[in-house]
Amino acid sequence: MSKGGDLQRKLGDLLERAVTLATGRNRPPDLGTVLLGEAERCVVEGPAGPTIPNVFVVAAGEIPEPPERAAIERRLEDHIVEAAVYLGRRFDGPIDVRLAPGGRRPEIETAFAVGDLPAWAVLTAADDDEPVTVHHNRAVIGRSKDGDVIVNRDGVSRKHALLWREAGRVWIADLQSANGTYVNGDPVYDVVEVRRSDLILFGNAGFVFGMA
Repeated sequence: MSKGGDLQRKLGDLLERAVTLATGRNRPPDLGTVLLGEAERCVVEGPAGPTIPNVFVVAAGEIPEPPERAAIERRLEDHIVEAAVYLGRRFDGPIDVRLAPGGRRPEIETAFAVGDLPAWAVLTAADDDEPVTVHHNRAVIGRSKDGDVIVNRDGVSRKHALLWREAGRVWIADLQSANGTYVNGDPVYDVVEVRRSDLILFGNAGFVFGMA
């Protein structure tokens, strides 16, 4: 099965379970499928890889009053984040789910919105400079001001490496940099798993990896 199909299936299951737990009743059984089908239709391929929409407006039947509705929306958001990260997807801002009244058949609108994300990783320079935080999944690291993690050091390429979470692990890939990427002294030729306290070299710039 393709990763797109995996994403739809996993998120669909998570969304349905979240709604059932939050409300004690089932939403229409195709809610998760419709939501993720629309998200998958809008996936874009950028320099960092597949990126899903992060705003979902769901119009489906009657909706609960604000306190209960907010709780459902938060649960759905948490589960979308969990599944998207597990499958190595990128999103450029906080996941935002909004429930709205609608007909028996769910109607989904999606959008891409840029916003601040919490840090999930920290890169601590070997020379005790200010630590660098990683906020995006599938974060592009390099000297470019357009990158996600800016490392303005000699020997670091504009787009040097890609760091992301997928399948419960953390991975790094070199983006054809001039001086290479290394994990604990070993060159990164393809994709390499990164663990806590590993030493990552972007060219000659060394950082110790940690989770935020």
